[in-house]
Amino acid sequence: MTVDGSLTCSDLVSVDLTIPESKQKGRCFLSLNLLKTLDLGSLTKELGRQFVENDDIERLPLLRRALDLPIVTFETYRGETPPYELHAYIRATEVSDELIFATVLAPMPVVEQLASMPPYVVLETATLQAITEEPTTAAITAALETWARRVWPESRVPRILLSPWPGPAESREGSLEILRLFPTSGQLSEEDFTQVDLGEEFSPPPNLVAPEFRLTEEAA
Repeated sequence: MTVDGSLTCSDLVSVDLTIPESKQKGRCFLSLNLLKTLDLGSLTKELGRQFVENDDIERLPLLRRALDLPIVTFETYRGETPPYELHAYIRATEVSDELIFATVLAPMPVVEQLASMPPYVVLETATLQAITEEPTTAAITAALETWARRVWPESRVPRILLSPWPGPAESREGSLEILRLFPTSGQLSEEDFTQVDLGEEFSPPPNLVAPEFRLTEEAA
């Protein structure tokens, strides 16, 4: 534990759990001291109880249909306050005219914060997927693949594409963080950044993202 009572990665352990009836899976994150006081059967039962919430029931069949497509595009939007989570949506016009909410992607700082608050246990459900690596493009894609396998263990996982720009960055520094998360076809020069008007929202130059990752008619 740190001085303010929050957990760090070194304090947390994860346990793989499987719901017997559905074969759906999820990890449980908690402190080692707390794990010693809990029964794994009780944790598995709790995972089964929380895995699908009432709000998910109508949405999950849409997600399942979308994931039957050979290629699926996910759009990710960062949370509003640190530590930042990512909200992942599926864009599949064959299934829905609107974006379909998929899951929240939680990097380890988010998991640590959640585990430091009651009930001090974080469960991976149909709407929460932990990212245990630095949230690079590869790690985000792997996390989405893992999420799909956990929720629909009998289904194949489609090819996943990430929509590169969830929204304009608030500042030059914020742009650097977003650049690290998504595939690009080049790098912005120092001159590009120095010319940015920080009083306005910053959007990347159109030639920065490789055509196959652009959500435009050209790439369709």
